[in-house]
Amino acid sequence: MNPQLAEFTIDETTTLLAASRVIEQNHMRAAVVVANGKVVGIVSEGDILRALLKGMDVHAPVRKFMQVSFTFLNEKDMVRAVRIFRKTFISLLPVVTHQMELDDVITQADLLDAMDSGTA
Repeated sequence: MNPQLAEFTIDETTTLLAASRVIEQNHMRAAVVVANGKVVGIVSEGDILRALLKGMDVHAPVRKFMQVSFTFLNEKDMVRAVRIFRKTFISLLPVVTHQMELDDVITQADLLDAMDSGTA
């Protein structure tokens, strides 16, 4: 995995508290969850908030609360990404290999840059 993607990723054993810190630092309202080098889900601020409102411990692992059904692309296609962002209102879109390894992340800022340059 590209080291620059570390700010967007957490391990499935990461606690809710640690995940919330990563999400706060990456400013994307979500993080990509990985296990053994493979993308296995997404956890959002909302997922964490719902878990806490249900009385879950802040030290519980995110694997219990992550979304295992999530939207992703197999190649960085900004035109498709624009359609997905408009339809789903997500804040980040993982780009994964066919083996589900994280290859890139498309953010809302990436989309705005692509729109400004005319590539989306």
